[in-house]
Amino acid sequence: MTGKSWSEDHVTAIRVRLNQGETQAHIARELGCTPSNLSKRLKAADDPIGKRVYTLRCEGLAFDDIAHDLGLEPNSTSTRRLYMRLVRYCERVGVEYPKVEREPAEPAPINLDEATLFRIVFLLRRRAARLEDSDNSVVADTLHISDRDVKLYTAELRRRNVVANGIVPTEAGRQRAAALDQPKTVRDTVLVAVVAAWSSSGPCETLRSLCDKLAYSRSAINLAIVRLRDDGLLAPRGHLYLRDRRHE
Repeated sequence: MTGKSWSEDHVTAIRVRLNQGETQAHIARELGCTPSNLSKRLKAADDPIGKRVYTLRCEGLAFDDIAHDLGLEPNSTSTRRLYMRLVRYCERVGVEYPKVEREPAEPAPINLDEATLFRIVFLLRRRAARLEDSDNSVVADTLHISDRDVKLYTAELRRRNVVANGIVPTEAGRQRAAALDQPKTVRDTVLVAVVAAWSSSGPCETLRSLCDKLAYSRSAINLAIVRLRDDGLLAPRGHLYLRDRRHE
């Protein structure tokens, strides 16, 4: 079953026609799909799990907590599946993707050790040259810095625009954006905006900044970001990416 999720109004209209005696085969032929696909879409519309995920997300729960509530193993795979289910539910019901307010970041100390900042940047550059991914845990373990201090130092590096503070395009993503003449889809528009920000001296794009500047819904932009990551055009989340040297 592929394609955009059907809205509740669309599903309701189909069910009314079925109740009035029309066959699935007739309606499916009119809609350009198979009776089997029509049956699957009607079944997918009855989605108590999607409604539950939506309710819990609106209450501010993280996906790991939602996975635990549903009896799933809290991991990246569960997060991915729950996110996609939530996106489809929002599209079908016609509601905005629920925003979850994050806890404010802990303020950086007044006096930061410049030598430590340099050591972190040097480590990230050396690992990047070896095509090795880096995150806060790698920095903490390698440089013997506490997890708390690593968060503070990397936050300062993001503030200085040395470490990426948003969405990062891959080399393939930059090449793809360069080849686009006039972006026509949400995915291409998002990719071009992300690459433009990455190539500038300003901050990287984030979901919020993209929502502020692009004429698409939050859920459409979010879904485009996820699919661009799946296609290898945007870098995975959770890693530390150095900006170009001229931005340090």
